[in-house]
Amino acid sequence: MMRPLASHSGIRTLLRVLLAVGAVRCQDFNIPQSWRKPTSSLSLAQRVSLASNAISPLVTSINPSNGTNYELNTWQSAGLLASIAQLDYVSGAQNNHELVQQSVSAFQSSHLAFFDSQLPRNVTSDPLMWGLAAYYGARAYNDTVLLDTSKSIWSSVQTYVVSAQNGASGTQATKNGTFSASCLSNSNYTSAGAVFWQATIPNNYMSNAETVGAYVALSAHLWEATRDTEYLDSAAQSAQFMYNYLYSNELQIIWDTFDLKACTVSQLNWTYNQGFLMEGLSILSSAPVISNTTWTSLLRTLVSSTTLFPAWTSPNGTNAGVLIEASNINPRVNSVLFDYRNVFINALLEIWARIPSNDPMAAFIEAFVIVQFNALQDLAYNHDTYSPVWTGPQLPQMVPWGQLAAIPVLSAAIKMAPSPTSNGTATSTPSSPAATSGAASSSSGSLSGGAIAGIVIGAGGVLALVAASVILVRRHKRQRASEENEQQAAVQPFMPSAVYRQPAGTAESVRQLPADYSRKDRHGYGSGQRYVGSPLLTVPDSEEPPSALPTGGQATSTDFLYEVIEQVMDRMRGREEPPAYTGQ
Repeated sequence: MMRPLASHSGIRTLLRVLLAVGAVRCQDFNIPQSWRKPTSSLSLAQRVSLASNAISPLVTSINPSNGTNYELNTWQSAGLLASIAQLDYVSGAQNNHELVQQSVSAFQSSHLAFFDSQLPRNVTSDPLMWGLAAYYGARAYNDTVLLDTSKSIWSSVQTYVVSAQNGASGTQATKNGTFSASCLSNSNYTSAGAVFWQATIPNNYMSNAETVGAYVALSAHLWEATRDTEYLDSAAQSAQFMYNYLYSNELQIIWDTFDLKACTVSQLNWTYNQGFLMEGLSILSSAPVISNTTWTSLLRTLVSSTTLFPAWTSPNGTNAGVLIEASNINPRVNSVLFDYRNVFINALLEIWARIPSNDPMAAFIEAFVIVQFNALQDLAYNHDTYSPVWTGPQLPQMVPWGQLAAIPVLSAAIKMAPSPTSNGTATSTPSSPAATSGAASSSSGSLSGGAIAGIVIGAGGVLALVAASVILVRRHKRQRASEENEQQAAVQPFMPSAVYRQPAGTAESVRQLPADYSRKDRHGYGSGQRYVGSPLLTVPDSEEPPSALPTGGQATSTDFLYEVIEQVMDRMRGREEPPAYTGQ
């Protein structure tokens, strides 16, 4: 469905006020008090043992003739090798060096360009995932053969990248028509940096976050490994494309797909869309590029917004803070959706490992990962097997997609393990003052500047709530038959680089946009359970991705206001702390 548009100036003003408050709060990186068990005292040895036991059955399940697991699709199988290499990397081990190298080589022997023959065939996201797996192996084992494989895959994918020249002309060699030179009101920003998802369909102009995001991550990693600026320039250009065309100013997340010909963006959202870009930004934000401060700001915004996003993170209740993506799917049947969280957790680990330990964002990320770690152990664990639904119930027997989904969390927990103290015991994972101290009051009779600021913001929230109520009543009485067509504005912690010029479209035409829909039911490698429908057909409702907006029709600005008002009411009821301010 299309992005919600509105033209009421009062609504825009109200959204600016409310979203500004939310943005300030998120950037504090206070750990929510409601999160389920954000600390763990398990030692490094205990965490390594849990991860080793979890990955052991997956290691033995890989078919040496083609490097894949029969019960997983090839994208998941690449992710499996990536997870095996990552576990060795964080553990400082070389246990699976030969397995990873030989598996990548075996798959290449039957898939020379690493494209997959499963339907939909020849999607560029597949070789990019294998390229990342090869890179993780190269990094874990200091293996130049795997590094060369990763570089070779990157080079082959260049065929499907929209160059600066392509973007300016609206043409690309793999496509038989033209696309708009710029879908933005600022014509300085073209579609350069897009990566086409469908490699062999000449009239398909879709570029999705699964593909271009993986390209950003792989390019950034290869620059870090080689210092070849071609990789760095490519990562920055494609990150700019994602920022311009796939970033939601309102929700501060990455949408799924952009169609370069229709200039339309899908509003589907999954964790891996966020994770691939965030992984690349973890490197770009400190790289010698002019825009690195912009990437730093965007990265911090995405960390705060995506970890708290209610479409995939439980916002409250006994499982608050636990990732719930794909929790409505039968855990006994493989779905690639179960393993999208792998990319997200990997990205958070890459970010955590690259920032100072005293950065509040580091403690925030660590707490979020440990919430997942504890949920796995408490709710999804059964004798070294893990359900892909992290809120449970447990499964009676191991399923590869459940084990695979758990491995990145277990690996991250190893990297974040507490340091042993001088007496041989371990110190538990620290939490921020917001998670432990509660609401402390000052003994002084005077108010600090921070307290005054908090009161002002609180009053502003009440006024905004009243204003919103008035607007909603008026809109309800008018019973407008259609929505206005001007994009809602939202205050960001940084200034957007471009503004959409989105043409109007029908709900049905946009339902054809989600490139990922057709791959959701790709089960095992070589399996007879292949998805045989058209690449643009939707999957069953049970695998419909969580949407941040109401389904069944165009989302209205009224719907969005109701959601924002509910958040304000939650704070007023005491379910959520107000933004924290420090007096000057």
